[in-house]
Amino acid sequence: MSVRETSRMAMLRRPLRSVVAASVLASMTASVVVGPVAGASPARSVEPRAASCTQTPFSAGFDAAVRARWPGRRISAAVYDTRTGCQYRYRSDLRITTASVLKAEIMAAVILRAQRAGRGLTASERALITPMIRLSDNPSASSLWTSVGGVSGMAALDRELGLTEAREASPWGLTSTSAADRNALLRQLVLGQWGPFSASSRATARAFLLDVAPSQRWGITAGVPSTWKVPLKNGFYPSSCCGWRINTSGVVERPGGGAYVATVLSDGWPNQASGVEAVEYVSRVIASWTLASIGPHLSAAAFARQAYRDVLGRSASFAEEQAMAGRIGATSARAGSELASLLSTPASMPRASRCCASTWAPSIGLPMPARGRSGWPSCALGPAPSSSWPTWSRGRRSSPGDRHR
Repeated sequence: MSVRETSRMAMLRRPLRSVVAASVLASMTASVVVGPVAGASPARSVEPRAASCTQTPFSAGFDAAVRARWPGRRISAAVYDTRTGCQYRYRSDLRITTASVLKAEIMAAVILRAQRAGRGLTASERALITPMIRLSDNPSASSLWTSVGGVSGMAALDRELGLTEAREASPWGLTSTSAADRNALLRQLVLGQWGPFSASSRATARAFLLDVAPSQRWGITAGVPSTWKVPLKNGFYPSSCCGWRINTSGVVERPGGGAYVATVLSDGWPNQASGVEAVEYVSRVIASWTLASIGPHLSAAAFARQAYRDVLGRSASFAEEQAMAGRIGATSARAGSELASLLSTPASMPRASRCCASTWAPSIGLPMPARGRSGWPSCALGPAPSSSWPTWSRGRRSSPGDRHR
């Protein structure tokens, strides 16, 4: 863990550890930070083992794909998953100006001021917050920013919330920040994992962030089912210093409980459309690794990697991993058809005959591969979660009742 990260998290009074994913390129700055589990109070925080935080979306393949597709662009990201307590960062050294992403923190300052005055938001405050968040209205944001003390007032809030990688500026859209700092804001303001916001204040903030106009709900919603709730705030504005800044930050709420918090920051774009394309590409990769568990795996991308190892006996390329994960999405039932497709390739059969084929091949209507001399070795694809899932089982070997051809 860097000195900067240590200082930042000490300010939050949260116990953290850091590891570096072994697969990243030497040229890439990607790290994993282990934090408290969602909903835990400061007195009962739980740390998962750092060794368990190994499934980073920001692999060497990801980095190579981003750099090849957008050479020279400054793109940074961070994602925190409440299921594991793990946070992963991509190019954590970058500080990028916020543009309208800062409006979520301006809103937080106004809500906290009202909370400490023992009142709800006034009609005039609501009348400014609503267009600021829903339509990203700049005059409303400027009025509220001034009312909470401008640079000095926002810097004081940064210190209170432990946002040590933010540098407030005037005009407010030139405030620089890190993706992890924006995640830390939302983990307090929306999830309430720690920090000063009451349950009522958090509910108010979440309601505003869910009310963003449909035309501005791009970004981290990419790859997420349209029925899921995603409180968010995006930033999109050109500047003389950095070209178009295209940023997205929000919370993806799983219908069954839990969430992940993600932020993607970028600048230097010639226009809004090219920047949105890039941040949505990154957001889809994040979704492939954090959206939902597929069988015993934490994500569709993890399932895809294991399927290639078990069936083809090799690692999936980054493109292959993402293609399969994208087709599966958050639906475990789709994994069966993906496995069937993989098994139908000629290259799969020698490997398949050695990998628990007696259990899953018949269940998806494929011919039974011949059994090898050593029986049916263990597969890591895991047990079936439902009747629609191929009924393979971990470590099962053939029984006298199995038929082979």
